[in-house]
Amino acid sequence: MSLPKRLRYTVDLGVGETALSHAALNAALYGLDLGTFCADLRASAVSLAHGEEAALARLTAATSADLEAVRRFSLRREEPQEEAQVFSLNGQSLRPMSLCRSRVRVCLACLAEDLDTRSGPDRLRPYGRAAWTLASVRTCARHGLKLTCLPAPGERPGVPDFAAAVQANWATITAGRIKGEELPTSPFEAYLLARIWGDALNVPMLEELPWYAAARACEMIGAVSLYGPRVRRSRLTELQWREAGHEGYRIAVAGDGAFTDLLTRLRNQVQAVKDGQPRRKLGRLYEWLSSEAKDPAYAPIRTRIASHLIATTAVGPGDEIFGKPVAERRMHSIHTLSQETGEHPKRLRKLLLRQGLIGEDNCSLSDDQVVFPASAAASLALEVTGALSLKRAGHYLNAPRMQMTLLHESGLIRPLAAKGSELRPVFARAELDGFLARLMADAKPVTARLEGTATIPEAAKRANCSAREIVTAVLERHLSFIGQRTGTRGYLSVLVNVEEVRAAVRRPDHGSLSLRDVERRLGVHTSAVKGLIAGGHLASGTAVNPVNRCPQTVVTEAEMTRFESETVTLSRLALERHQSREALRRMLAARGIKPAIVIEAAKRTLLFRRDTVPT
Repeated sequence: MSLPKRLRYTVDLGVGETALSHAALNAALYGLDLGTFCADLRASAVSLAHGEEAALARLTAATSADLEAVRRFSLRREEPQEEAQVFSLNGQSLRPMSLCRSRVRVCLACLAEDLDTRSGPDRLRPYGRAAWTLASVRTCARHGLKLTCLPAPGERPGVPDFAAAVQANWATITAGRIKGEELPTSPFEAYLLARIWGDALNVPMLEELPWYAAARACEMIGAVSLYGPRVRRSRLTELQWREAGHEGYRIAVAGDGAFTDLLTRLRNQVQAVKDGQPRRKLGRLYEWLSSEAKDPAYAPIRTRIASHLIATTAVGPGDEIFGKPVAERRMHSIHTLSQETGEHPKRLRKLLLRQGLIGEDNCSLSDDQVVFPASAAASLALEVTGALSLKRAGHYLNAPRMQMTLLHESGLIRPLAAKGSELRPVFARAELDGFLARLMADAKPVTARLEGTATIPEAAKRANCSAREIVTAVLERHLSFIGQRTGTRGYLSVLVNVEEVRAAVRRPDHGSLSLRDVERRLGVHTSAVKGLIAGGHLASGTAVNPVNRCPQTVVTEAEMTRFESETVTLSRLALERHQSREALRRMLAARGIKPAIVIEAAKRTLLFRRDTVPT
């Protein structure tokens, strides 16, 4: 890439100046507008606005400006994320909403200072700072003044020309050296500027968010804190957004406790009708985070809110928070308990008061606002619903009696309480429904039983394992195939692949040799191996077979190696010497070498000590 020649006359680069401002001022020096000047550089105003390296290099080559300084204070367009435009400034991630790209914002005091301290033609001394392009920074940190928007000449669309804007508003800039409205920089704005330039305070709640998310989160949190959960964002002025940002930053600095207090206050201000609608509990804050669901940057805030709602409100299975299903219920309300048990809310309220689960101060609250721990209400739910016994629960699940007993004793289905004694557990329908839902969450409908598949009880028999192990493997998603037989309901409708079950439940190998392995290794009959063990010539032990879980006689590898090094069968010795077995036997007998071990079995087996056999 060939770079343009250095211009004879240039405007010096200001401290913190953007590439667009620098280009516009040098264009004005030669009587050109920004677009024409960029075209002469074989670049474009848009490429400078996006911080493209080639455009910045051409600009600095022509004006002799420091390329590294221009890079630091210029916006750079990054790769889009989830179809959203992404920019960066000095390494901090920004989004279009974080920027003022279509307007020229200035501090009039800074421009007046430029007129007094910089050289060159008067109208080319003021320059644009990078900090003025940040939408959430609405004041000048140096002079404590509100930033002023300079109307662009003709309001032409596209990249604003800073020099043209200064020229069009020259009278306003120079008339009495107007300083603008006094407005000290808030701690929120100071934090944002310090973070951009790499010198920010450590605020744990904000450190886990990128710059743009931290700025927007503070503004939204502050907006609902100051103006209520139903605040209309479109009606807030710039000064109100500034106050909101300051309030949100105050809450973030105070930590999780202050944020939790805000969420509690919002819930108390919103009159929710249905417990499963968190949006109506937190108002605009929840709506805004839901609209940003595709942006993972806000995940830490969503997680905090979800944890708070689960711990303090009556949400449970069947409800969603930010599009994610709620896995368990921690709190009940009179409304949700009435839906679960089918009992009238008035009767439930009396029962809750009698058991001390709610206080007299809750009498004035509506059914959805009276909440209490779901675990504490378990016994009450049992009383009002009449939970199922072990036998009836088995019918409800369509599980045989032995299977139901196994599921209960292994803890896969938890009883609510005992009825009369611990020997008679009872089960809530919700627990049984939840078990079936987890068991068949990924099940594929099967109209006819496939070859190699079986129900859980049948697969347990064929795989020599317990049904508990198969159910656990299904719940933990260790099996790739889980089917549900159409026309059959409940537990017995679940189908699994038997071979896959065998592999999943296979126990670790004991590492020793089975008798069959010893036979193959020695090349002898089964009765011969048993005779060696019975005679004490070959040490053995007992281990559990990893497939059928039955005890089996095994020989360790070390013992087998010892035995093979000390003894050898007549057949193996004949094979090693390339002789016939009978000829070798006669030769050994002629030399007076007798077998060390003789096994009188179906086939007479002779074993010699290796140290007695001539080489």
